[in-house]
Amino acid sequence: SMDITNFTDSLLIQTNSDGSAPTTGTLSSATGNIGIGKNTFTALTSGDYNTAIGDTAGGGLTTGIGNTFLGKTAGELVSSGNYNIGVGYDAVGGRATTGSHNIGLGYYACDKVTSGGNNIALGENCMLGGTDMTGNGNIAMGETAAVNIVSGDHNIMVGYQAGNALTTANKNVILGYQAG
Repeated sequence: SMDITNFTDSLLIQTNSDGSAPTTGTLSSATGNIGIGKNTFTALTSGDYNTAIGDTAGGGLTTGIGNTFLGKTAGELVSSGNYNIGVGYDAVGGRATTGSHNIGLGYYACDKVTSGGNNIALGENCMLGGTDMTGNGNIAMGETAAVNIVSGDHNIMVGYQAGNALTTANKNVILGYQAG
């Protein structure tokens, strides 16, 4: 547990392997945050009401508000995104720098969202996004569903590899095994 000045109503529990205090952001005006795990909140400056539990969870967060990250590297690269929820190894974590209101549940779920928002991914590698995903309002459920979507908006993809052919399409409903 660290004695942190100006980290109001917050808790940060972590340690380096040599027992020394871990590196954190300046924490100059961060309020109401809870971080547990090595490299958690390493960049946090003024983000408020975030919860990060797991090695490097929320590690890149600087000014984001109301994010919840549970799992190793969950939300690792989110910097200023708000109200994201990532549960699972690297969920909402790979490139989600400024995206807000995204939910990723599962291993690598919603991992490549960069600036997209209001996306929901449920399942392993679900809505992985190819490279950088900027799409909004997408829902994907199933293992590797919507794995190639990049900038498409308002799509619903349900099933194993459903919607994997979509990259920029909008307003589709795709249901079934390897459909779309």
